[in-house]
Amino acid sequence: MSARTNSPWWAWGLLLGWLLAALAFLWQQNQPYYGTFDPHQQLAALPTQLPAAIADKLPRQQGEQLLAVLDDRCYCSLNARRHLSELSQQSGRRIESWTVAQLQQAGLRLPATPALLWWRQGKLWYVGPLAGGAVCSSNNDLLLPLLRGTQHLPDTWRNGETAACRCLS
Repeated sequence: MSARTNSPWWAWGLLLGWLLAALAFLWQQNQPYYGTFDPHQQLAALPTQLPAAIADKLPRQQGEQLLAVLDDRCYCSLNARRHLSELSQQSGRRIESWTVAQLQQAGLRLPATPALLWWRQGKLWYVGPLAGGAVCSSNNDLLLPLLRGTQHLPDTWRNGETAACRCLS
């Protein structure tokens, strides 16, 4: 009788152990993709003015130019593409997308992607992740209130301190 009463606890213990091992494995696999967007404050080195090599290639709309930088090899870019589409639709703005290689050819380097660079009147206004949190989704959006004009920035926001889904460059 003793074996029968202990067997359900043994099964629950085995299930709990398997669950903890699975969670540890998932955490280890996703750890490289989540963390501080700019851990070494590299965004501070970006020029404030829109480089001519980029200005000539981006459409200008209402004095603004928005550029999303994505890396197709980056796991985070999957959700970022959907998020960018939603941002564009909800804000009524066109957001140009470039690869990391295109940005580097224009003379700029970012510490991580996916990222958004936003210039207003030729001056850098925002640079950083699209969203906070472990996935780059509209659920943790950082930009829609800015794009809609319901939230304002006093000056350039080099958003490197946000913990986000990112691939370090």
